Amino acid sequence: MKKSGNTKFCPKCKSTDVEIKLDATNAIGTPQYIQCNKCKFWSIDFPTISKNKLTKLKKKNK
Repeated sequence: MKKSGNTKFCPKCKSTDVEIKLDATNAIGTPQYIQCNKCKFWSIDFPTISKNKLTKLKKKNK
């Protein structure tokens, strides 16, 4: 269960517009993957961060 105020974000572009992608092979144990809708980067998992810390991280990387 997701902690309140935390969100997954793309480690490449820092966007929170990410989506869990499922396919038919997941039924036999293949892991799902997560894809960023902004830059299309994908991975088995994305980091989770509080929205407050993510805002600070985005400002720092500008």
